[in-house]
Amino acid sequence: MPRKVVTPEDLAIKYGPCEGFVPDVLIEVMEPHTKKRRRFDYIRVEKDGDFSYGYTPNESDPLYALPPRGSWQCFECHGKVRVTEVSYRALHVKDVPGFVYFIQSGETGPFKIGWSQNVERRLAELQVANPSQLFLRGMVPGTMESEQEFHRRFQEAHVTGEWFQNSVELRDFVESLAVE
Repeated sequence: MPRKVVTPEDLAIKYGPCEGFVPDVLIEVMEPHTKKRRRFDYIRVEKDGDFSYGYTPNESDPLYALPPRGSWQCFECHGKVRVTEVSYRALHVKDVPGFVYFIQSGETGPFKIGWSQNVERRLAELQVANPSQLFLRGMVPGTMESEQEFHRRFQEAHVTGEWFQNSVELRDFVESLAVE
């Protein structure tokens, strides 16, 4: 799933001041027949049982819902919903806590080194676009900045984007993290 980079300025233009709000995804609701965008929102996702709910800044009630085995729905309007993961980039939030994850493609394939606040959701999103079974092999608490440090540490194994060869050094490191 492609990511859109979002800044505090983007949020302020749409919602006004919303300090401390870090969005997970961009939701676009499209007109069913014309495919024109009816509305869009940056939302923070919270899981409640089997459902996920999407909250916009400055709102205490969710505007969107994701049922189990379903697709995102807007409570206020109807239409096809398109979802894009966002990376929130601002100098003062580059140290937002989350996890640096190590996901492997297949049993012996390359590793993706990435960052997310919700690794389980990220694994599911990546799996949709990958023909090989993906496995979460390890994760450590970290920030987007620490993700970049891992990219530099394993740069000799770099393949493309955030994917790295299954090198001995990388494999040994990931095995030391051992996710059950």
